[in-house]
Amino acid sequence: MQTYEDAEEAEVLRWVFSDRAGNLHNTSFGILSSDGKRKLSRTGRSPSMVYDSEKEFERALREIAKDLSTQEQGSGRTPALRRPR
Repeated sequence: MQTYEDAEEAEVLRWVFSDRAGNLHNTSFGILSSDGKRKLSRTGRSPSMVYDSEKEFERALREIAKDLSTQEQGSGRTPALRRPR
């Protein structure tokens, strides 16, 4: 989860999903690589905008995990947001 109240984080969210005019919405959804530099799924405002059903979402997650398991290893840490200023 990120917030668009921080200008730097807003740019990341705009990269994940913005409308055709480039506007950032109050929600965005996408599955990113562990380094946050590659989109591993289509993007939208929510998972239901990207996947037609829970089964399709689950299938996509399994495929992504299978593909990544041979390509890269994560740090094992949960990503953290910056603390509010």
